[in-house]
Amino acid sequence: MKKIFYLSVLILATMVAFWLKPNILTTNQEMPLPAGKMEEGGKKRAEWDLARLADPRTGRIPAGIRQAELAFAKNMPHAEEKHQRSAASWQTRGPWNIGGRTRAMTMDVTNEKRIIAGSVSGGLFITEDEGVSWTPVKGIGNNLGVVSLSQDKRAGKTNIWYAMTGEAYGTSASGGGAFFVGDGMFKSIDNGLTWASLASTNSGAPNTFSQLYQLGWKVLTDPTNLTEDVVYMATYGGIYRSKNGGANWTLIRGKNTPPYSYFTDINISSTGVLYATVSSDGLDKGIWRSTDGVVWTNIIPANFPAKYDRIVIGINPNNENEVYFLGNTDGFGHSTNFINSLDWSSLWKYTYVAGNGAGTTNGTWANLSNNLPNEGTQFDRFSCQGGYDLVVKVQPKTNAVFIGGSSLYRSSDGFATANNTKQIGGYKIGTDLPYFEIYPNHHPDQHDIIFSPSDNKKLYSASDGGINVTDDCNASFVNWKSLNNGYITTQLYTVNIEHSMANDPTLLGGFQDNGNFFVGAKDPKKSWVQTINGDGAYAAITNGKKNYYLSIQLGKMAKCELDADGKVLKYNRIDPVGGKDYQFINPFVLDPNNESTLYLAGGKRLWRNNQLDKIDLVGKWDSIATGWFAFPDTLKKGTITSIAASAKPSNRVYFGSTNGKLYRVDNAQTDTENYKEITVTGVADDRYLNCITIDPDDADNVIVTYSNYSVYSMFQTKNGGKTWSKVAGNLEVNTAGSGVAPSIRWVSILRFPSGAKKYFAATSIGLYSADSLVTHTNTTGTKWVLEGADAIGNVVCNHIDTRSVDGLVAVATHGAGAFTANFQDPAISSNKDLSAIKGFTLFPNPASDVVYWNSDVVLSASAKITVYDMKGAILKRGNVENNQLNISDLPKGIYIFQLKNEKQQAIRKLIVK
Repeated sequence: MKKIFYLSVLILATMVAFWLKPNILTTNQEMPLPAGKMEEGGKKRAEWDLARLADPRTGRIPAGIRQAELAFAKNMPHAEEKHQRSAASWQTRGPWNIGGRTRAMTMDVTNEKRIIAGSVSGGLFITEDEGVSWTPVKGIGNNLGVVSLSQDKRAGKTNIWYAMTGEAYGTSASGGGAFFVGDGMFKSIDNGLTWASLASTNSGAPNTFSQLYQLGWKVLTDPTNLTEDVVYMATYGGIYRSKNGGANWTLIRGKNTPPYSYFTDINISSTGVLYATVSSDGLDKGIWRSTDGVVWTNIIPANFPAKYDRIVIGINPNNENEVYFLGNTDGFGHSTNFINSLDWSSLWKYTYVAGNGAGTTNGTWANLSNNLPNEGTQFDRFSCQGGYDLVVKVQPKTNAVFIGGSSLYRSSDGFATANNTKQIGGYKIGTDLPYFEIYPNHHPDQHDIIFSPSDNKKLYSASDGGINVTDDCNASFVNWKSLNNGYITTQLYTVNIEHSMANDPTLLGGFQDNGNFFVGAKDPKKSWVQTINGDGAYAAITNGKKNYYLSIQLGKMAKCELDADGKVLKYNRIDPVGGKDYQFINPFVLDPNNESTLYLAGGKRLWRNNQLDKIDLVGKWDSIATGWFAFPDTLKKGTITSIAASAKPSNRVYFGSTNGKLYRVDNAQTDTENYKEITVTGVADDRYLNCITIDPDDADNVIVTYSNYSVYSMFQTKNGGKTWSKVAGNLEVNTAGSGVAPSIRWVSILRFPSGAKKYFAATSIGLYSADSLVTHTNTTGTKWVLEGADAIGNVVCNHIDTRSVDGLVAVATHGAGAFTANFQDPAISSNKDLSAIKGFTLFPNPASDVVYWNSDVVLSASAKITVYDMKGAILKRGNVENNQLNISDLPKGIYIFQLKNEKQQAIRKLIVK
């Protein structure tokens, strides 16, 4: 499918996740939020994140929550230690070929094939072979928000590296205001193989935003000082200098009193001349120059815009007296982005003349803003998205200037004119709304570029799609190659599996900013294939994989047919005409008993489509009316956030809302909704009900999960909502839900064929499991254990899917891709001495009336036969008689046949035709 779906009102790639700015920030206060404009889609994402994660009492996500919840996680037991029902072996499923948001990338000065890159939520990775393979670096601990890297380039010192943590602009895994706050600087003295936190920047107060350098922009080493180990760091509020390798720091730009500058940047020439930018919202604002890092001069010109946020710096390596400044300048310069919204940006060239560089005699300035890309289709225009994505570099030997915002551009005359500029990455040249495409083998949202020291035409790119390289950045059309070969840093909202086929490896993932991706093999190196672009949201795979139902942000949905490799063969958009007020990642669910019926959250109204099988796949991308019915009842308060449909009995639907309420519909197949509001004991009306989990054997047995911080998160009813129990157990500090505990995003039940159940919880500190749910009291409660401590660890987990027939569990993480594991039915695992019945065969298979079997062993008269459906329900039991079983009463379908003979057993898939 050549075209990639999208809609003009939607966010295009990663948008800024915040929209407020504090007036004053002092230590031990809430996290600051940056200034800047953001598009409607970005605002919707931020609002959604905030609603589902904020402490309801304050409307904000607790300051420093990431460090605090990681400290909480250290005391949680591990599944491997507790031997919970045969602790499973977790396998990464990639995506091997898709990288995540990457702000930090540095090439080893001693070996350009060796690159260290930092994902904002997936940690540090090293490649020794120019991206043929990557190895994750664990030594940086749980401070996954790496924003900048720097190597000491001096001879004899190149083994020393620095990593700045704490993304200040764009974090999404913990929601608006809940930054992946770093703990300052990390240092490696063995060439990036192992890392340790610098005590001088370790906040020592993980529960609060207590130090300015918990949010960072840039780390920089001085290559010219041969007597001192000089390091600079640009952080929220200021720029610091250390002369002893980070042991101590001095604030050299910025003030120790508010208001602070949100944005800072620093760069250094090969001769040690420094340039720094400090945004206009602080007391020490300006563009500064220094020859020693101690004495600084403000060189900002008189005609520079009064308001400026993030400004990045590019020094011309061919003439270091020339410096380019590219930034977000409110109300000044280039103003219109790719969806015709205001997104101010400007480009300036500074030339040092003499003295301290200030004034019209010591330095000259040229405003090049009018020459920024502003022609062609909407996606051909320059956009920096409020300063979220900004980079400017000058090509060695040519003086060509490369700038990056949403897309990447090259100007052969340094933007002296508007006539010699070429778009070379990000969005596809000439693409437009309502459909758009991205540049081949590249990705929007540019964060850094590096020219090869041995070949100035070779260019490396770090973006929201990971790492890419081109061998000729000067070409009329630039060809890129992905280096994301095991750089597993992708952020998933959801993961989905096919539920009827044992051992089927298919995964469907909803990727932040990248869309819905498909993989059809268990090999973790298998490439994932994009189906629909956007922010990948909820999805469903029908039995046998006949159809796939996919969605992107704000409720846009499609019905598709895919081939075995994930290529879209046919499609049609299917969300309802008249639908509105969707969640940013908006839920829908297929009826477990009828795959032609779907239930959709539509703001204050529940929608149903019971004619999915009648929707023709004709390649249109417009809302439809076919099969849709909007139930007449509407919520008086809040909007729908979660939906679940029952298997036994049929036609019962539960849905939750932004006001914490749970609702039940008992005859959802009819056109009269008449939903019942169910009171969940102990839940106020200010919480986000993120997940509803129905027992596949009993629709009266329901678990609801509230994803907000600082509330009690998990409740269970066994009688359809009449009474409730708290079952979060040791995932909470206490029964009140107070104290520092993780956000619980999702709960799933794995039902084994024997009827036994295992419970899984996706949380902001990893994936947890429990063999049973226990009412929480002061002395007891559910015992949750961490799954995949070494594989998954404490990365944010968003979503889980399970399959009964083979015990498959899939989990979506926000920064480390997807993982799967198979769990053994305790009815089998509890009999570890059971061996396979030798020579067992089941025939004919497929069968219609009678099935027979043979084996190399004599079966005892006490041998038992059990037939399960693919959901694990027992359909037939029997004794061994004449080595045959009558199956004429079974409908056509796929079943599990089990024969148990004392200490032996055989399990086979049975197909009834």
